[in-house]
Amino acid sequence: MLLPSYALENSPLVLKVGCMTLIHGLGYLYLGTSFSTANVPDQFESFFRVVSANVYLDRFASDRSHMFAAPPVSAMLPIPTYLQPAPPYPPLRGAHCMSNHNLMDFVSMLPSGGYGDVFNIQTISGFFELKEELEPSEKP
Repeated sequence: MLLPSYALENSPLVLKVGCMTLIHGLGYLYLGTSFSTANVPDQFESFFRVVSANVYLDRFASDRSHMFAAPPVSAMLPIPTYLQPAPPYPPLRGAHCMSNHNLMDFVSMLPSGGYGDVFNIQTISGFFELKEELEPSEKP
C-alpha cells in the first residue's frame, strides 16, 4: 500500500500490510532493500499495482471466497470451511462497489484491467522520485 507522504523527503510512504508485522518506510528505501534487478530472469520480473487509498476504500470487496479450503459442496454443508479462522469482522465491501468480490481487480498485474496503475521495477522507481502528488487512475 502506498500512501503519499511529502513531509518525508517528498517520497511516498509504503505500508506493507500483507505480512505478520506492519512494515513501513520511505518508498525508495523499501524498493532498494526489498527488490533486486540483478540477474532476474524476465519471467520473474517484479510488478506493482498502485491504487489510491480513496479508490481502494470505495471500490474494494472481498466475500472471503479466496480463503476457503473448499467451496460449500451441498445444502447439507452450506457453511464453507476456511483455511484459517475468518476475521471477526464482516466481509469487506466499499460503498461504491458493484460486486461482492473483486479482489483480482486489485491484485492482477495485467495492466489492461483492474483499478490503479501497474508499474514494473523501473517505472515504480520513477514513481518514488516524483515531487508532486500522483493520483493513480480509477477503473472506468
